[in-house]
Amino acid sequence: MASNITDRTEETIQSVFKTLDCDKQSKTSMDIHVLFNTLTLSIIVSSAFGANLETNENAKHIMGRLFTNVRNAIIYRSMHLIHSMPFRSKLPFSRKDIIDHGAREIAQFVNQIITDRRQGKSASLSNGLDLLDLLLSAVDDEGKPFTDQEIKEEALTFVLAGSETTGNLMT
Repeated sequence: MASNITDRTEETIQSVFKTLDCDKQSKTSMDIHVLFNTLTLSIIVSSAFGANLETNENAKHIMGRLFTNVRNAIIYRSMHLIHSMPFRSKLPFSRKDIIDHGAREIAQFVNQIITDRRQGKSASLSNGLDLLDLLLSAVDDEGKPFTDQEIKEEALTFVLAGSETTGNLMT
């Protein structure tokens, strides 16, 4: 996975230099927090799923924009204690539509990635195995392989847990 880290970081550095070169006269500022969160999300998604956010527009939309919108809606709902009352959390307000729509699209996207990998239509972007390869070959305590649902949940947990915290730490 080290190759993913270096490749995504190099692409980000090059895009920053390109932006700075183009905007020398206008002195455009950059939001370093957004830059680092995008970089870490790109690294984690490519390490988990073998999907390059920079070259795969669907991956960029789903795991970049949608993922960020869903995460922000969840944070908003948590900060406003909407989940504190189970009945209230099911009502269709306070960004619930963003979470529901985004969760469906993200699930479909990850399910397609798992199906493609199982059928040999995609491969790891790493020099070796990526997280999806490891999850597809893993077995539980009883020797049974993980279901696609379990693989999806594990991979998304990896992406969720790693992207925001790592980006914030770098910032």
